[in-house]
Amino acid sequence: MLAVLGALEEEIVGFRRLMVVAGIDFLGDCRIYRGSYCGHEFLLVNHGVGKRRTLSAVRTLLDRYPVTAIVSIGYAGGLLPGCHTGDLYLCSRISCAEDPVAVPHYSDSRLLSLADGCKMPGVCRGTGVTASRLVSSPADKQILREASKADIVDMESYWIARLAAENGIPFIIARAVSDAAGDTFPELPSYRWHQAIRYFIWHPLQGWHLYRGMRRARHSLTRFAAYIVAVAG
Repeated sequence: MLAVLGALEEEIVGFRRLMVVAGIDFLGDCRIYRGSYCGHEFLLVNHGVGKRRTLSAVRTLLDRYPVTAIVSIGYAGGLLPGCHTGDLYLCSRISCAEDPVAVPHYSDSRLLSLADGCKMPGVCRGTGVTASRLVSSPADKQILREASKADIVDMESYWIARLAAENGIPFIIARAVSDAAGDTFPELPSYRWHQAIRYFIWHPLQGWHLYRGMRRARHSLTRFAAYIVAVAG
């Protein structure tokens, strides 16, 4: 059974609204929607942000469900100069920022070939790197780009790829750019909404720019998820 994974509910909500939900399972912090799209049954998984939550959720998922392939979708920061918000990168290789000598992992060639058929603007192959923290400033993005040679950065895909590889499960990593290489993404605690509100009151243009970038990225993720489930499910 195909499993589509996203760290944030916001990353998968567009596609969730398109699918027929047969049931919802709660496993700790992980939420699993069982359902179908275009006649294909699959799992849509909201696994949480960061290494610890991702590893815990994916291990539980693989222990309890007959997963035969994994599609990991989500937001990413752009590292490649000239990338645009909403661009979707099909990551052929994913590496780990904190451990440069760690073995990189590679998306399944069959899934990549199927994904190449997605005829929507801004889809391209690239490489990704996973960091343990938010890479928020243009200067930090440039440093990471030079060190990793990656096109995008996120906080979960390497750990998903590692578990999939260890279990012999084909996978593909697809990331939509929510903030481009030249954008600054404020490091605000997600649980302190009053700080976020105060920040964007004082920085309204930046807030609007980030909102538009995330909206474009979410639209790209929804369209890609619908496509890949239809052809690979």
